[in-house]
Amino acid sequence: MAGRTLRQNVNGWSRIERLVRSRVLGFPFVVVNALTKWEVHGRENLEAALRLGDATGRGLVTVSNHASLFDDPLVIMGLLGIHSFTVETKCWWSTACAANFNPQGRSLASKFVRYFSDVSNMIFLSRAKKRKDAPATVLDDPLEYLSGCIGDEGMARLMALAEREGRDIVAYLRSFYTKGQDGIHGSMAPLNQIGMIETIAKINAGQWIHLFPEGGRSRDVHLRSPRSGVGKVIYHAGESIVLPLFFYGTQDVLPVGAVLPRPFKKVVVNIGAPLSAGMLDGLRRRPASPDVYGDMSHRIMHEIAALRPLVLERYFGAERAAKVLLEEGQLAQALVSVDEAARKSDVFVEPPGTTDEAKKESLYREPSSSPMSGVGVTS
Repeated sequence: MAGRTLRQNVNGWSRIERLVRSRVLGFPFVVVNALTKWEVHGRENLEAALRLGDATGRGLVTVSNHASLFDDPLVIMGLLGIHSFTVETKCWWSTACAANFNPQGRSLASKFVRYFSDVSNMIFLSRAKKRKDAPATVLDDPLEYLSGCIGDEGMARLMALAEREGRDIVAYLRSFYTKGQDGIHGSMAPLNQIGMIETIAKINAGQWIHLFPEGGRSRDVHLRSPRSGVGKVIYHAGESIVLPLFFYGTQDVLPVGAVLPRPFKKVVVNIGAPLSAGMLDGLRRRPASPDVYGDMSHRIMHEIAALRPLVLERYFGAERAAKVLLEEGQLAQALVSVDEAARKSDVFVEPPGTTDEAKKESLYREPSSSPMSGVGVTS
């Protein structure tokens, strides 16, 4: 799998310059990756999904928990066995917080980050807590923007999909928007920001995107409540292959607040089978709305959570893993909350210190006043 590449839309000297720049950026990740002890279960599921995507042209969406700032690219590098990191060998797209990885401004630090992010295959998404009162950017007509970042081959596939649905390409792209009382703007702007539309378009064009449904890093062994933005992406990427994975140990490689990574740490990864197309299509038959996106996000998070027991057992040992899972089960039973059926099948625990009321509100569904306070990005 290490031989996979992502075709670039540049040639000649520009291509060489981008390769060199990205190799400089990627070298620290290569070193950290080589000094990390990887234990991977279910690798054959990823290999099969990649082969299927190559054979059919379908996009691939990998979804996982989020424990450390650089889970992406480190985990996927470990899974693919990448030993030379460049803008081409990084054959997937990452969704990243715009404030962190595409900062605006003229400061040297902002320019430095943008210089390297430009060759990192990232899609930038605006997060509510980062942009504060500034609205997310929504383009009424995304065609020109997407044509520039998807390329001729990708746009040809999108136009074929549009023709199959009996639409022109502009109407097809606008079908990814979610309408509210303010149209596609106002309260729906976070769900309709251009990074969200780009993510959906790239998947439908046959590319590989990695998403974090939790929308931010967890601070302990527990999973956080999923965000509805991921559900929206999967809802509108009807032909995509959706592959769940769960890992643990990256929080020791680069703990929250740490500047330098720590070598020789163990990371355990469990890759599941692709999500059932029938289950996803059943949700897609419902009219698009934040509630439906939320339901899809919870279904996806349930599949990720199902991969946890093996990882925790391999990382902590059977006794401690059983204790963690038992405590979560007891907590879930104690929280008499909104959705009894969801509580029986899903266990998503917020970090310690969260009030009981906040736990009840965020355990299974996002507050209705903010349909997408986080969209599944590298934070």
